[in-house]
Amino acid sequence: MARDGVAAVKAALATRRVQIMASGGAAPQFKLFAYASPQSAAGGEHLLAELVLNTKTATCAVTVKSDAPAPAADRFAAVLQTVLTEMQ
Repeated sequence: MARDGVAAVKAALATRRVQIMASGGAAPQFKLFAYASPQSAAGGEHLLAELVLNTKTATCAVTVKSDAPAPAADRFAAVLQTVLTEMQ
């Protein structure tokens, strides 16, 4: 995964309504900070994720944090996993 692979990850996340609020880094490691709001977010709940992409090894470590109920956070983690798996 090269730098253009990072752009592809960003684009793929955008199609799932996951927004990137910040990103950066230098080869081979790039960080993306993503967020989404659950569809049932009447109380202003947030879903946050830090993705650490290694373009040399084509791996990604993900940390998810949320103030939303567990089912929403689990669905968010599943969306992230699906996007990353589809890119392999």
